[in-house]
Amino acid sequence: MKNSFSESVELWLKEQPFLNSIQNQFQNEWSNILNGLQEHLNSRGWIVKKYGNPTDMIQIFRSHWPNPEGLGIHFEVSASDSFRKKGKVALDLHAEQGLPKDSVFRKKIVDLLKTYEEDLVKFCAILSPSLATSQTDVVLCGSADLIGLNREVLIQATEKVIEANMLVEESIYLEKKTKLWRTDYWQEPTINLSFKGSVGGQKIFQNGGIFDSPVVCIDGTKAGNHHQVLNKPTHIMKLVLTKKIKRDEQIYLSCGVKSKYGGRIWFFGEGITKDSGDKHKYPALFEEPHYRFIDIKGQESWQHVSIEAKTRNIDEYNFAEAGVMMYFRVQTNDKEFLVNHIEFGRIER
Repeated sequence: MKNSFSESVELWLKEQPFLNSIQNQFQNEWSNILNGLQEHLNSRGWIVKKYGNPTDMIQIFRSHWPNPEGLGIHFEVSASDSFRKKGKVALDLHAEQGLPKDSVFRKKIVDLLKTYEEDLVKFCAILSPSLATSQTDVVLCGSADLIGLNREVLIQATEKVIEANMLVEESIYLEKKTKLWRTDYWQEPTINLSFKGSVGGQKIFQNGGIFDSPVVCIDGTKAGNHHQVLNKPTHIMKLVLTKKIKRDEQIYLSCGVKSKYGGRIWFFGEGITKDSGDKHKYPALFEEPHYRFIDIKGQESWQHVSIEAKTRNIDEYNFAEAGVMMYFRVQTNDKEFLVNHIEFGRIER
């Protein structure tokens, strides 16, 4: 047995001062790149929490996300020893154990991300993304090469990961809610864009949605497929005929939209049998006001939108037995008002 260091180990020991200085230089330059990323994200309304001196890791989240002392929901960018040895920087989505009821959120977000998995892998190909396969803190994993990395490259990579922001928002919202129906345009059932035989400026594109997934595009500069409301063209979609909705219960609408100029979304349902005594009237599903709406502010990025309403408790029509047709209506002046997906369901009491 040899009782002395080998030549290669002795060489490594001799080079330690030089290697340490290079490592310190890396840490300073990495910190500068992260600080540049922080400035960009702050300008976009994100909260960024820095760790280390110099900075070696940042967490990214919205002010209303559950994130007690960095132990909740956040995106994370870091170059830990294990990743640095591989020449990689990690870009992940975390839902950590300190988050109250985090398992509920984690299941929601993983289920939603799985729906988009094929598009996600293509959209974030540079990051080699993968979804969590077990109950770990990391929900979505990604990594980028450290070689060739600069502020602009890291910003582009981070923007791809935080595209999942809208699904995070939706997963937080969907706690204590039961899905009754959801459409994603590459799967059945899909929505019916026509109303009374007219499409009216609505199309399904195979890309343009979150992670470049299929999306409905509404051209608000064209005439709608329904009568005007408040002197604006109305673009209406039939969602589905359902017998899952009962009387006297809370219903929610959840969807993702992207619009530079904004607009108004309406959500309503009607019985499929006309009220007796009025040949033009179908029983409205919701208590007054029967047509619920929300105004959408224009912004460049995707946003999660929700509407809630209570169903009517009327004797003359049983929605669960006779059925109700659900509708989604948009009014906008935007040429490209995008609707990523639509879901409605029951709010648990």
